[in-house]
Amino acid sequence: MTTIDFESNRDSALKINAEVSNSLNALTFYSNSALEMSIAEGQTFLVKSLKVRGDGGENLSIAFHNYASGSFLIGNSDVSIEDNRLYIPSNDVYIDLIAYGEGGEILSGLWSLEWNGEANALMFAVPEPAGFALAFGALAAAFAAARKRR
Repeated sequence: MTTIDFESNRDSALKINAEVSNSLNALTFYSNSALEMSIAEGQTFLVKSLKVRGDGGENLSIAFHNYASGSFLIGNSDVSIEDNRLYIPSNDVYIDLIAYGEGGEILSGLWSLEWNGEANALMFAVPEPAGFALAFGALAAAFAAARKRR
């Protein structure tokens, strides 16, 4: 594919099911635009240039269904993750990132970007329950030690 341009600010939505690895030269958002992605296991989807049209940067989102970390690539080297959202500094715009599980439930996790020399790979990590248990256990032990001192 070459280019996808959300032409209007009237709640534009696009769904892409990538069954094989593919790339897009440019994807341009405008206000009230939503992209839904489903990328087949072991495949990648590269957006070489992710842009936001003019000053249109409100209510933007990219939703991923059954997302595998690193399968969505962004060619822009200047993008970053801030407050768990994709930040595009050239327009000072944030794009909400959403991950859905197999049952359609929204997953809680942390988004990050990893530069691979050619593009930013969008990574998503769901905290493991064991990590929560370890943190809770450490907090409980600290509380018990503080209480014992009294």
